[in-house]
Amino acid sequence: MNRIYFFLGLLLWSGGAWAQINPPEFICVINDTLFWNPPVNNCGPFVSYQVFVSDSADGPFTLLTEIADETATSFYPGNQGSTVQFYYLLSNYNCPGETPIPSDTLDNRQPDISRIQSASVENGQVQLSWYPSPSPEVIAYIIYRQTDIGVIPVDTVYSTNVYIDPVATPDQNSESYFVNALDACGNTSIFDQPHQTIFLQTTELPCEQSVRLSWSPYKNWVNGVEKYEIRASENGNTPFLVGTTDGADTTFLFENAPDQTEVCFTVRAIEQNTGVISNSNEVCMTLDVIEPVEYLVIKNVSYDEFNGIEVVWEWNPNAEITDFTVFRSDDNVHFEPIATQTITFPLDPQDTFFDNTINPSVERYFYKIATTDICGNIVESNIGPTIFLNGKAQSNQINQLFWTPLNLDNLINIQYEIHKVVGNSESIIAQYFGLPVPHLDHIDPSAIEESRSCYFIVATSEFINPVTGEKDIIRTRSNTLCLEQFGQIIAPNAFTPNGRNPEFRPLVILTKIGAYKLVVFNRYGEKVFESNQLEQGWNGRKNGIGRPLPQGTYPYHIRVVQPNGRVIEKKGLVLLLR
Repeated sequence: MNRIYFFLGLLLWSGGAWAQINPPEFICVINDTLFWNPPVNNCGPFVSYQVFVSDSADGPFTLLTEIADETATSFYPGNQGSTVQFYYLLSNYNCPGETPIPSDTLDNRQPDISRIQSASVENGQVQLSWYPSPSPEVIAYIIYRQTDIGVIPVDTVYSTNVYIDPVATPDQNSESYFVNALDACGNTSIFDQPHQTIFLQTTELPCEQSVRLSWSPYKNWVNGVEKYEIRASENGNTPFLVGTTDGADTTFLFENAPDQTEVCFTVRAIEQNTGVISNSNEVCMTLDVIEPVEYLVIKNVSYDEFNGIEVVWEWNPNAEITDFTVFRSDDNVHFEPIATQTITFPLDPQDTFFDNTINPSVERYFYKIATTDICGNIVESNIGPTIFLNGKAQSNQINQLFWTPLNLDNLINIQYEIHKVVGNSESIIAQYFGLPVPHLDHIDPSAIEESRSCYFIVATSEFINPVTGEKDIIRTRSNTLCLEQFGQIIAPNAFTPNGRNPEFRPLVILTKIGAYKLVVFNRYGEKVFESNQLEQGWNGRKNGIGRPLPQGTYPYHIRVVQPNGRVIEKKGLVLLLR
């Protein structure tokens, strides 16, 4: 029913006060019968109640009847069928100079619906709110809830537009409600569209470190759902927004779920244009997700002094892995597993693997680590190559060295040292910063022990953990390379028996001598001198003691046998000057 107010401008002034005649209290219309409560007027005797009627709320109204019984509280104008009629009442008292005022205007329809504003879960209970019915005769609202046996009334409320249902179970299912307006005659509005609470459910995905949220959609807002907001709180702290979805979406994936943390989730629907909200039930769970490998970084691949290789890596120690496998390659393309080890908890932040199965003839090795977690997920590390040192002994008593750079992720400030080992003596002979360059090591020909020199590279760098940012100083050693300078025979090309160079005596460098033989011939091929002692040279005489031989060119043959059996020979011509 609609209430229509008429404000009369004809109020009379009498005795310094406004004078008026109160109307009956128009209560309602039920089955075309008008009901009212008698008014209180003491200005004069009662004459009648006047009933006015119109088929339009805006009038014009005509007098339908007058009722002379002051105690009357109802009137039946006859069956109006489906015709909508509007009524108001006046009190007719014999009160000269005083103006009657009209009652509320009511129609013969049911009360207008009271549209639900939201059905929301607040502190574990359903809070239902609605907009007031525009019908003025409404005195209360009947709350209905959908149950397994149908729609049943659960309460009738007065003087409020909010209701909290004490027996609903919104944490077990979605609760559905209707609100009907009620007037004093028992008339109720028709049922409007129901509103349902949002029922949230969660599924933990341990292997994905995630929680999947799904919920029932909020229905029957006039403007529809603009969006859903997903909120979470951790360990009882203040909830925070973790994501939003479109109004048509009813699922959300909460990623990077923190292990062993109590997380409580709610979903909030927001109506388009109005901003009205509806909250879901709260779902709390202590997460037990599989801690993933957040980082797996090879930080060093280094030879040891015995030409074995040590591989060192870092990983997050809370990772729930079952085993790891070490892979090796000699071409950085084809990797083969060389070892698999099961995990012993707790993990150390750093782990090490020693490879003693390498082939020294291979120039360079490449390693990577692969972990497998409880869920079967495999994570691979970066590739860690060795530093490979190579070189060659040149014929001019120079050893040339060159090496591959230290190519490892997360390393900065790299510098290289060249270490040289002769016998039991080790020394640093050079340092380089940045990219490596070939190095030439000049061998002392007078130092027989330097004929075999061994070398290795030590790279010093700074490692930065890509996740924690922690720093560490790293020393990386290359393979050990040994170069051997072959013994050499140095022979003069001329000598003067009576001069500054009185004899022909070769010099043997960079080797020890096991056997030695020098033979000199004349131009006819006749042997003129022979010696088995390096210290004994040819003085230009026959067999070293006979007559002086004439000036000229004499062929010679020198043969040296080293202690390891290697033979060094030299043939040439020497000029004898007189």
